[in-house]
Amino acid sequence: MKRILVRIIVAFVVVLGIAQFFRPERTNPNSDSQLSLRAQNDIPPEVLSLLDRACFDCHSNDTRWPWYSNITPVNYALVNHVDNGRRHLNFSLWGTMRPGTQRGALEEITDEVREGR
Repeated sequence: MKRILVRIIVAFVVVLGIAQFFRPERTNPNSDSQLSLRAQNDIPPEVLSLLDRACFDCHSNDTRWPWYSNITPVNYALVNHVDNGRRHLNFSLWGTMRPGTQRGALEEITDEVREGR
């Protein structure tokens, strides 16, 4: 029984080690800074600071990838999360959104903040 457990652990470590050579691409696409939410003059600095800390890593092209984004399989989940976040709302492309879409996004952000999410 002990030998089987040791073999399973060794196999797991070997597979995990080999998996480190296969990583998803972590991207920060180029975008025009004038289109970013940061370029808007009517956003209060404290709101922009909150969004920068809490939202921009998943909802902009300026993701600060944490150290654990280098570890497979965690990196696959993290890249998928960021890709989905950017598809849903990308603050780097704020200026390309229609005003009605921007208002709707702001209302959704307000709800998220009020509910502590």
